[in-house]
Amino acid sequence: MIDRNLQYVNPNKWLDVDTDVNKLTEADIQTIRTSLNKDWHLPHYKMRWFQGQAQITKWAKYRQYLLELRNTEESIETLEYDIEKGKAECVGWQHAVDTSRNPGEVAMAKVELKRTTRQIARSTRMLDDIKLTRHYYLDLIREFLDSPEGLIPDGSGRKWDAIVHSDEQDEYEKQIWTNRLAKQAACDIMFYGRIGIGNMDAILQMPEDQQAETFVLATDYALELSNYQKRLQLNSSERIAQGLPADLKELQFPEEPLQQLTGAPKTQSIQQERPMPKIENTGDDLDVYNV
Repeated sequence: MIDRNLQYVNPNKWLDVDTDVNKLTEADIQTIRTSLNKDWHLPHYKMRWFQGQAQITKWAKYRQYLLELRNTEESIETLEYDIEKGKAECVGWQHAVDTSRNPGEVAMAKVELKRTTRQIARSTRMLDDIKLTRHYYLDLIREFLDSPEGLIPDGSGRKWDAIVHSDEQDEYEKQIWTNRLAKQAACDIMFYGRIGIGNMDAILQMPEDQQAETFVLATDYALELSNYQKRLQLNSSERIAQGLPADLKELQFPEEPLQQLTGAPKTQSIQQERPMPKIENTGDDLDVYNV
């Protein structure tokens, strides 16, 4: 796989510190230099899991990637315009420096020339970051379309890009709302025992057959999630009962005050999860809204 970061890393475009650093150590200056030249593009992980995977259906995922790609392309257009405009302004400021006989105008032109040159350098660095983001979106779209997810589930063998400009999109938009409102309603059921007024009102705006489908999906999804959570809780309870500590990763826990209050020994993280015990899916203790 191509390392996109290496494609866009260009030390020749890196900025140096250009402010008053009189009271700073060399280590301080190096830290500032690092912050100026760190690649601040949108993280690939976030693009994949919190933009693409966050979408509720395959069509919604593809559509979201296209939307993000368009926004990125428009940002590139804006930055390229700003850079070209800045270069034109620099020509004007340099001309003022070379030709003006007014010392004040020359001094001001030099200040503006320095500021604009610096802004061009910053914009150029930012442009590289956004171009890298664009390349990541293109990679994600290509990966998506080449995967089983990229096939339209109608048996035609077509991919999602085949319906971008067709009326078929509307059917898949309908599926987005069925799944999205069912998921939101399922969360209501799990935490409040019934579908909230906002989600209920939205569901009741849809056609009757879609309402029924959404209610059934919401109830089934809430029940499955509830039972999955029960299995996790049972697993944790057994682990704690055996005196085994939980792996809290980097989450902070008020451990020292707890030791002072209870005298409990300090826990140590474990590296491997134990198998989940199986429990029967009865659903008897789930208070669901009767739809």
